[in-house]
Formats: sequence, C-alpha cells, structure tokens
Amino acid sequence: NEEYGPRLRRLNVAIKINDIVFVHGGISEKYSKWGLKEINDRYRLELVNIWRESQRPGLQRDSQPSIVPPSIVYRGDSPLWYRELAQVPEEDLKEEVDAILGNLGAKAMIIAHTPKIVRNPREMQRFGGRVWIVDTGIARVYGGPATALIIQNGDFTVWGIGDENNN
Repeated sequence: NEEYGPRLRRLNVAIKINDIVFVHGGISEKYSKWGLKEINDRYRLELVNIWRESQRPGLQRDSQPSIVPPSIVYRGDSPLWYRELAQVPEEDLKEEVDAILGNLGAKAMIIAHTPKIVRNPREMQRFGGRVWIVDTGIARVYGGPATALIIQNGDFTVWGIGDENNN
C-alpha cells in the first residue's frame, strides 16, 4: 500500500521482447491461450481489487467474495507461481512447451521462481534451450553461484559458471 504497492500495480507479470518471453514463474498452456495482454491486465486488476479490499475498515479478507476472483495472484498454476517448466521431466512436457511457445509467438521463455543450483550453463536450459531457468539459487539460503543470462543477437550466453562461451 505504500512504497512498493503502487509500483507493482503498474508492472506486467510477463513481457515479450522480440521473440523471448520473460516471466517470474512460467506460463502453462492454459494461460498461454490467454495471451500476454490478458494475463497482465488481469494481474493488475486483481492487485487493485486486493488493495481496495484492504482499505475497507473492519473487513476480514475472506468475509465476502472478491469483486474479481483471483486467477493470477494466488493460483499456483498462474504465471507468478507455475513451476512445471522447471520441474516436470522434459519428455512429459515437450508437446505442451511447443504449444505454449506457439500460442505466445515466442521461441524461448526465461523463468525464475524455482531455484536450481547449476554447475554449468547447460543446466540452466531445458527443452533444447527453449526454456531457461535464471533462478540459480544465489541467495545465502541456497548458496548457488552468481550468474547472468546474456541474450545478444538471439544467442544465449551464461556468465558466472563453467565455460561462459558455452551456450
């Protein structure tokens, strides 16, 4: 409600730069059918609704249904929290990844939210480099290496681990 709330209510959940989608958790096939504009609009609407409800004195959060039922902010399968692209075996999701990227008009997706300690750049990518996990656990809790994914002229390079020229 103070310093960060107004800023968060203006931001997007997912963006596409050129043909690469950047998202906190990941985008499932269900949400990929919505498209990025609808995902982002719905996220902002839900945050505004949550903020408005928090401003009503004496109202318990669960005392009455929201004006806009949350489908992004609190749902585990939403782009904020979705983890399957980082966790499910690749062979089980290959066709879904094809559909997701096709629905979004993208060639790759950059995800976070699911820390993965990596020893080399190949461990940051899944599905043949179409999904990149950039949460490499650099917090003290996980102890992973500081890394950066550099995207230049459509090429992906990892800085900070292993052979930095190894995509």
